[in-house]
Amino acid sequence: LPNLGPVIPIAWFPDGSHILVEALAARGLSKMSTVDGSTRKVLDDSFQVGSAAVSPDGSRIAWIGGHPGHLDLWMMGANGENPHQILSGVYELVRWSPQSNRIAVASVKNISEDHPEISLLSCDPEGQECSVILSDRGLNNRNGGVHFVWSADNRILYLMQAPGDRYESLWSVQMDASSGRRVSAPSQVTTFPGFHPYELTQSVDGKRLGLVRVKQTEPFRLLDLRRGEKGPQARDRKSTRLNSSHITI
Repeated sequence: LPNLGPVIPIAWFPDGSHILVEALAARGLSKMSTVDGSTRKVLDDSFQVGSAAVSPDGSRIAWIGGHPGHLDLWMMGANGENPHQILSGVYELVRWSPQSNRIAVASVKNISEDHPEISLLSCDPEGQECSVILSDRGLNNRNGGVHFVWSADNRILYLMQAPGDRYESLWSVQMDASSGRRVSAPSQVTTFPGFHPYELTQSVDGKRLGLVRVKQTEPFRLLDLRRGEKGPQARDRKSTRLNSSHITI
């Protein structure tokens, strides 16, 4: 974009008139018009953003970050009004409920460990009341990050790798639309044999999920023939293939 340079699309506004974007060369967030491509800053460059989501009613933006080095949970109006921190801690991903009355956020503890403690929380939009949806170290995807959506039929759909499993599976829990609390036990929706899924997205009607497939092929050998050494140095390498896919839920 002329005034921002390359940008990363973060989220659509529900009426389709704007996209929330982040410039690669700067921090902060902007609204980009889908009509003429014009942009308007909604969060200045003093803030760093890790994840952001626009409420389904288009009135608010929840985002994770803050000042550099922080991963707190923040809230502001759709045009950047009154940005304020609602939860302090280390958070990774935020999603809105279909009714815009709750947010789901991934809380991370012991982040320096190989398998940090991950909890999915359901909170009111000001962070005054939160309940734990579920906690499991398997929520940390081996390709990086936590991946979940809050579907149109009020399910939390999430990726999790159970102990002993080689690949992640898709799981779900049913949420109460009013209270935002979990009302069912976790249930497995489907498995993904042969590849690692990540980056969940959902269609507007909530009936389809999009995801990225990561598949590591069999190791191949690299032979390093160097003078002065007694023999060739062999090293294993794995190649990685990325594909997109979708499933009906």
